[in-house]
Amino acid sequence: MSRVYRQLGWEPTICWTYLPNTIDLRLRPDLFLVYDCADEHAAFPGLIRKETVVRMEQELFSRAGLSLTSARELFLRKKELAPDLQVVLNGADVEHFRSALDPGLTVPPELAPFPRPVIGYIGAVSPWLDQDFLAAAARTRTCCAHECAPQDHEDVVREHEPREHGVAPVSHAMASLRAPDRTAG
Repeated sequence: MSRVYRQLGWEPTICWTYLPNTIDLRLRPDLFLVYDCADEHAAFPGLIRKETVVRMEQELFSRAGLSLTSARELFLRKKELAPDLQVVLNGADVEHFRSALDPGLTVPPELAPFPRPVIGYIGAVSPWLDQDFLAAAARTRTCCAHECAPQDHEDVVREHEPREHGVAPVSHAMASLRAPDRTAG
């Protein structure tokens, strides 16, 4: 990293991280370290051992000059690790999502035929999401689950589920918000 900084003529002063494994990087001692804890990383399945993630996170909290959490529940679980821990709640781009209320926005054709009520799911499709529940709900034909997932999460979605059960593509995200009678995410 030092070589890249020199090539770009940068003099970084802050290292802002969301990941416990940052603790393994050789950071300059004069960098101000911010740990923005946005998830319970030790609960993620299949990456590395839970105990390893817990140790990394404990060390990261102890080294960070500023520690943040994105939710009250995370704050309550982590406050013993960082006495000056702060909560900065997740937010949303209200104007962006408000565009789904535009009366001129039409429901995508693949969602229009679903019988009412329609229930929509908005969020990343990740391993911890109860995909079996969403698929079972979609099979009842009384609702439709859809996702707005980053491209790197698409491999988590079962191949047959999206087309068979009305999962809207990301490109229709705002228009897809016109379809549900109720939404969770």
